[in-house]
Amino acid sequence: MTPQDQDLAQLFDGKLVYIVPNYQRLYVWNRDNQWEPLWFDVQDIAERIIENAAGTELADDDHDVVEPHFMGAAVFKISGATPDLAKRYRVIDGQQRLTTLQILMAAAASALDVAGLTEPADNLRSYTINDSATQPLKIQYQRHRSGHDYERFPDVMDAARDGDSNPSIDGPMADCYRYFKNEIHKWLRLHGDRINVAGTALVRTLALKLLVVAIYLDPHEKEHAIFESLNARGEPLTEWDKIKNYLLYKADEDRHLSQETFFEQYLDAFDDPWWRQLIGHGVQRPRVDVFVDYWLEAQTGTSVAVRRVFREFQHYVDPRDDRLKEIMEQLLDDARYFRESETVESGASGREALFHERRLAMGARAVWPLLLKLRHLDVDTDDREACFEALESYLVRRLIAGYQARSYDQVALELIEALSEQALTPEGPSKAIRTHLLAYSENANLWPNDAATIQAVSQRHLALYARRLVLTALERHLITSQAGNQSVPAGLHVEHLLPQGWGPQEWPLPSGIDPAQAQEERTQALATLGNLTLLNAPLNSSVSNRAWTVKREKIQESDNLFLNRRLLKEYGDRWTEDDIEQRGRWMGDMIVKIWPRE
Repeated sequence: MTPQDQDLAQLFDGKLVYIVPNYQRLYVWNRDNQWEPLWFDVQDIAERIIENAAGTELADDDHDVVEPHFMGAAVFKISGATPDLAKRYRVIDGQQRLTTLQILMAAAASALDVAGLTEPADNLRSYTINDSATQPLKIQYQRHRSGHDYERFPDVMDAARDGDSNPSIDGPMADCYRYFKNEIHKWLRLHGDRINVAGTALVRTLALKLLVVAIYLDPHEKEHAIFESLNARGEPLTEWDKIKNYLLYKADEDRHLSQETFFEQYLDAFDDPWWRQLIGHGVQRPRVDVFVDYWLEAQTGTSVAVRRVFREFQHYVDPRDDRLKEIMEQLLDDARYFRESETVESGASGREALFHERRLAMGARAVWPLLLKLRHLDVDTDDREACFEALESYLVRRLIAGYQARSYDQVALELIEALSEQALTPEGPSKAIRTHLLAYSENANLWPNDAATIQAVSQRHLALYARRLVLTALERHLITSQAGNQSVPAGLHVEHLLPQGWGPQEWPLPSGIDPAQAQEERTQALATLGNLTLLNAPLNSSVSNRAWTVKREKIQESDNLFLNRRLLKEYGDRWTEDDIEQRGRWMGDMIVKIWPRE
């Protein structure tokens, strides 16, 4: 390994090409975290150079007294030469930095052209363009994958060369170019009759005062160890970034594998933006990091700390070197299942799809290790569906009863252990899951019984998502029992039968009891499930707050849901707190049948 402090003139001078392998992560630098701080550094250095100038010209050594600015490190491996003898370097780390510096220099050259400073513009542009017919740009991305931002790099550089201030190109690289060009243009104009000095100072700053620690690896050195340990002003490596780098190293070490083929077969899919989206409450993580976390817990049956996903993955794979392809095939297959389940559409057919639809509504992602474990058990369809039914009942009953979900990750791991023990017995996994869940006795993990669930239905105020989930399940249950496989319409509206904005004329309080008590009882009843229904479309506000007879007639005219057919049949000319309580008890009876415990 040979580290060298190089300015950009040294880094980009002459005929050379930096090859960014197609498995490198996407361009993720942005204005707030990288571009703006970099521009402030460049601007500060250039201003200090200008202060040393006498008159309207810079002396050859005016920049020497200004300290350089270190940009961090970049790691390269020599990779031969092009047919017209441009040196080729493989970029191991630093492609975000190199890309940004090239765009910055191109934007600066374009801004200098606009200001009429042709000579400094040409000087700067020489560090972004090769005198090569085959490789005109200093950076080449090994394969332009459709939809990825790297395929826009040549377009951005062409726009800079042609003087296009606002190219109709989207993506972070184009945004980077537009940001730097606009800022440099404004900065140059501030210097008025000293614009020549400012232009020269800018070129010297970019070419001579930004230093990169360029590390050139020997052919035998291990790339992945260098890649993981480097940190500068860059986007922190995610756990998946480190895992991907480690896997590519493993592929490179195996003479039967090639990095390119390995990447395309097993890793390319994870570069999709869906996998990079940040998810979770509190401190968010890329979805791929979360998935691998769950996947590891499914394999090992032990909890994995957020910041140790890569290390635990490494510990899992290292002793199984001879099974790397098999492990990756399972990981990729499980990833497809995870994505299908996390994006399941409302009303999708099948018991498993229904479970995932309801699980997503509850935000119950922590049970994924168990689901991934279940996926690979050799069980018949009926017992597999019984597993989902038991788990769904546990989750929904706890939701209705108002218990916390914070222990679900531990519950999932305990159920994985229970399944491992069950494998030694003739019982199916659904029996093991149900037995283990029934054994919980503390509120942190309790599976509420029928009485507790029915009471909660009558008394508790559920969040909107929980109301919709339960009411939709009731409608589905009524449809199934009365009309076969007819599906529940999408986009149904949750309606308060006794309206939240009730008035004493249309909705007088019950007589014969203390008004304060009557008011309190009404407030309690308003948001319970017994007072809620689903409608195909929300009622007009002028109707929604009207008396029950008016609302009842309107619902009868415009709605044909099974939930409302029963409502209209059972309740005639009045709707009171007693009716709400009675309907709530009926709902509770239905709910414990939909989600049985025993």
